[in-house]
Amino acid sequence: MTGIFIAATGTDLGKTHLCAQLLQRGQQDKQPFWISKPIISGWPVDQARIATTDTAILLQAAGLPIDEAHIQAISPWRFVLPQTPDMAAKAAMVALCQTETAVLECHGVAGEDCYVLKVRVHDPKELEALLDRLRSQVPIARSVTNIVMSTHKETLQVEPEEINK
Repeated sequence: MTGIFIAATGTDLGKTHLCAQLLQRGQQDKQPFWISKPIISGWPVDQARIATTDTAILLQAAGLPIDEAHIQAISPWRFVLPQTPDMAAKAAMVALCQTETAVLECHGVAGEDCYVLKVRVHDPKELEALLDRLRSQVPIARSVTNIVMSTHKETLQVEPEEINK
């Protein structure tokens, strides 16, 4: 099986329309194939505007219904903010951390990882459920989990005079 990857730098360059033409040709030749636009930003909040999205254009070209199951299959990560996908994903991650009660802290960090989260959960199943919720909303390539076995000191506040020492 041969794969085709279509990319360009910028918007409104014709990537979606080229893919739609390829999908229609595959349908005509009785050789349908699958397509994916895994990340899309600028996703409409208004349900009526979904039909104008790139995802809907691709579904129509493939002869598939524009319903939640097919939208999820082609574009699992949809961001409302009309930003580049990486910026929209960052904003979505921060917003998600702010709404998750198990997330006590969320830090953007430099280095190999993008975020360090401090979470408090009751057991591994609850941790797994939290990670599943995060992964379903934001594209996470990998996660590393460290579990605190015991706490020997935990300072909740740093006094201003301590910072200047």
